[in-house]
Amino acid sequence: MVQMFNYILNNYLEINDKKVDKTKRYYQVIVKELPNKINKIINDNGFLVTGSVGQGNRTSFPWICIFNKDITSSAQKGIYIGFLFRKDMTGFYLTLTQGVTYFDKNYHSNKYNVMNYSGAIIKDMLNSDYFTDRKIDLRINDKNKDKLGFGYENSTIISKLYLLSDFSETELELDLMRMKEIYNDLYLQFQYEGYDDFIKNIVEEKWLPIYKDDYFDDKMHKEMLKEADIDKASIKEFTIEEVDADNYEKPSLVKKSSTIIRKTDFLKKSIKDMQIGYLGEKTVVQFEKDRLIKLNRPDLAKKVKHVSTSSDSFGYDILSFDLDEKGNEVPRYIEVKSTNSKEDPILYFSENEIMTSEKYKKQYWVYRVIEVNAENRKFYKIKGSIKDNFELKPISYKAIRK
Repeated sequence: MVQMFNYILNNYLEINDKKVDKTKRYYQVIVKELPNKINKIINDNGFLVTGSVGQGNRTSFPWICIFNKDITSSAQKGIYIGFLFRKDMTGFYLTLTQGVTYFDKNYHSNKYNVMNYSGAIIKDMLNSDYFTDRKIDLRINDKNKDKLGFGYENSTIISKLYLLSDFSETELELDLMRMKEIYNDLYLQFQYEGYDDFIKNIVEEKWLPIYKDDYFDDKMHKEMLKEADIDKASIKEFTIEEVDADNYEKPSLVKKSSTIIRKTDFLKKSIKDMQIGYLGEKTVVQFEKDRLIKLNRPDLAKKVKHVSTSSDSFGYDILSFDLDEKGNEVPRYIEVKSTNSKEDPILYFSENEIMTSEKYKKQYWVYRVIEVNAENRKFYKIKGSIKDNFELKPISYKAIRK
């Protein structure tokens, strides 16, 4: 195996084929020679070994997978052992991993949350001190362009890294058999009909109550979203990145004069604003739940409420939580202001929002979501009174006739 693995590491990047060429040596090594060798080492009719360099187009992440056929026989779904190469070919991993496609089809933009939660439960079931549970590094440059590699990184449960020319035949064979033993022990622990039941009965039982608001809105709210064509927009896959507010230039409150007269389609603008606002709020809801889970408080993550879907009268959009010095929960009142622009245009606050921020100064936050339709949504947050943190200029007045 050493010679074959080193051949791929030394030569794969030098090959210019965009399409898979079955006549080439790299194809023979990944798809035929290594699986045949691994099959002989595994020596178990209950296992299936397959290799892939891509379907049609040649992949940047070739792999060889070892499946327990009672769990899965496809890399798209289930738990299996895999040899997975880094994109820069500086090394490869032996992994215990999960199929990414299954999560993509069933959980859409929340797939990484469910995947990571499932992986965490499985890790607790394993005796795997020999292997690491740290996230693997496939040397991807852009997680949005290398979605496949990013999925592999998140789906891996445990692993071991082998660097170019720094591994032996004995080491590979022993590690493979160690991983097979762990895989078999895991299989014996499953008390369900299969992988689907494991996800439904264990993962969703604990995970779904935390994220159920991302799936199930009340009937009235669904009708509102349908009217604004938000259902289609809201399932777009995205990541969330917190940035510094100073990354953006402050807009001017002075309106520039213009001789161009435009007619505004207020209905169209209202629907667009509804879409942008809703997607920004859902982005923050997900961020807050993730934040609380990382603080080991999934109980508080379950209590995060998207209150603006039921009423506009609260003076904030989302109710979340913080922890005080004694570990007690403290409400976090979040007003979300969203834009699809790459810049940071002027924000608009209602009188109710300003009054609420005065009432809850120490617990009030404004989250500013930028590029809300992008795959990588950015946001910054500001704590405290709106009056203390923003320059305000009145732009409308209530009036009655004299």
